[in-house]
Amino acid sequence: MPVFRKILVPVDFSPHSDKAVELAVDVARKFGARLDLLHAYHLPIGVEYDYSLPPELLPAVREAAIRKLDEAVAKLSGEGLEVGGEVTEGHPSEVILEAARRLEADLIVMGTHGRSGLQHLVLGSVAERTLQHARCSVMTVTAEAE
Repeated sequence: MPVFRKILVPVDFSPHSDKAVELAVDVARKFGARLDLLHAYHLPIGVEYDYSLPPELLPAVREAAIRKLDEAVAKLSGEGLEVGGEVTEGHPSEVILEAARRLEADLIVMGTHGRSGLQHLVLGSVAERTLQHARCSVMTVTAEAE
């Protein structure tokens, strides 16, 4: 049975990542592991898309993410867990894989939205890319998981 000492939990503040955090907390308690929460954001700023945002909004997006992540880290720290947090700009799967290597994570626990069909083709799957390229174990969970 593997032993997990460092667990990376990518979060996007959705119910799917909330469920991943819950599961990661259970695993961390069982193994006495450290948790590292990671939020990666990537905005198509300056690109010719209908949904691109003006560059001046980027600091507000970053600050909101930092605030939410700091709240999560404080809550888990208050429950006696060793936990860290990081907010980074970049393509989520690339940021997750780099963080897992840098932190020497034994396990990545992440939520998956379970998109299929056209949504999956257009939006891709961060979880799928992470599973394909991670050097450590990856556990995925949906919001509906018990």
